[in-house]
Amino acid sequence: MKILITGCASIATVIALSGCAASSIDTVNNKLNNPGLGSYGDAATTAIALSSGYTEMNPLLNGLAGGDPLTTAVLSIGLKAGGKELLTMNGVKEDTAHRSVETIGIAASAWNIGVMAGASTGVGLPLALLAGYAYWEWTDTDKECSGDGPYGVTLHGGVAYDAEDLEYCKGVVELNE
Repeated sequence: MKILITGCASIATVIALSGCAASSIDTVNNKLNNPGLGSYGDAATTAIALSSGYTEMNPLLNGLAGGDPLTTAVLSIGLKAGGKELLTMNGVKEDTAHRSVETIGIAASAWNIGVMAGASTGVGLPLALLAGYAYWEWTDTDKECSGDGPYGVTLHGGVAYDAEDLEYCKGVVELNE
């Protein structure tokens, strides 16, 4: 019972702390800057596993947090946000960086669940890869243009974020420029 309460408290704290500093889209810069499902899932399953006596295998997280479940969870979200920023600083589109990092988080969540369920690497690794692949496909941003977004364009995954998306949709729909 203590493990369940600690796990639930850790999840609630991570969500509360992370939500205070983020919004889903930065409307000034059109940045996907908030943690997503993968970040939250990995943080939550990591916190639960550490609260249950498991050990963090990421040496960076383990070294910085010293095995504390809540600190490890919050740091894992921060590291993913930093990873997204590094990717975009090196030319990766923001939506692709977000989707890539969150896919890794989903795979890590599935791995954590598998480990806690007692799965061997032979079962856990395929489970993690399958979950990551499913998330990647689920968040596929194939461009389907319609004329109802703030710039006259809506794509399958949301609003057009940059000139490349707007250019893609020219000729597909009449743009409100």
